Amino acid sequence: MKYIYLICFTILSLALSAQSSYFYVGSASDKISDPITLCSIDLANGKLSRIQSFEGTKSSSYLCISSDNKYLYAVDGEQLDPNLKHVSVASFEIDDKTKELTLLNKQSVLGRGACHLSLTSDDKYLMVANYSSGNVVVLPVDKDGSLK
Repeated sequence: MKYIYLICFTILSLALSAQSSYFYVGSASDKISDPITLCSIDLANGKLSRIQSFEGTKSSSYLCISSDNKYLYAVDGEQLDPNLKHVSVASFEIDDKTKELTLLNKQSVLGRGACHLSLTSDDKYLMVANYSSGNVVVLPVDKDGSLK
């Protein structure tokens, strides 16, 4: 019986050692053409790997993922209205299998210096804090993850 437990423990350990966890990293540099990068970490040995980078935003200094892991929101340095000099926030759909991002849309943050994003617990609103203009904006989130 001891051997059966030992074999089961070994199989479980091998299964756990093969697991990886995925995460996204944003970059605040205007010089990077694809500022959101998908990375993985091997949970057995701690090895980090760069999987893929994504275009669609400019200077994505802050990222936020929905509670169901289906959508990613990113600060975007693009000015949708250059006269106002307000940056935007982008919404992406996350492919469940490949973790690839598909741009859904962008909305103005109605301020300058977007520095923090946070979703409400029900994922119905995205809050954006703007450092330079000193305001907070609440953007409604549609059922498909896009911003209204």
